[in-house]
Amino acid sequence: MIAQMAAEGRNKACGFVGPFDAILRGGEAQKDGQKSMAEEIDNLIAYAATKGVHMGRVCGSGTCSEPEAIEEAMVAAIQNGSRLICSHYLTSDMTFTGAKAMTAPFFKAAERCGFGASAPRPKL
Repeated sequence: MIAQMAAEGRNKACGFVGPFDAILRGGEAQKDGQKSMAEEIDNLIAYAATKGVHMGRVCGSGTCSEPEAIEEAMVAAIQNGSRLICSHYLTSDMTFTGAKAMTAPFFKAAERCGFGASAPRPKL
């Protein structure tokens, strides 16, 4: 699949992984000796990055829900090459949770990875 996406050419295809969806569709729990879903998602994203395919993922939801864990998941995703990252909250949750609280881990992780407001912008 990654090879087909890369064959489309630069900036023509991207992929996105929702771990919760993957868990529901996978049907089986992690077996002894098997890599975790988070590790396999990171491997997929890192491999895609070597082929020039932009990948993304949801950080949170079925894999973690505390702000610190979400921030760590986002840092790992960025370090593995992910460039499309989504909060696990639904828009309908904003009034209850608050947009600032929902996005705080994402801004912290982006800053830790050098994507803060003062960071140089990449050339496209």
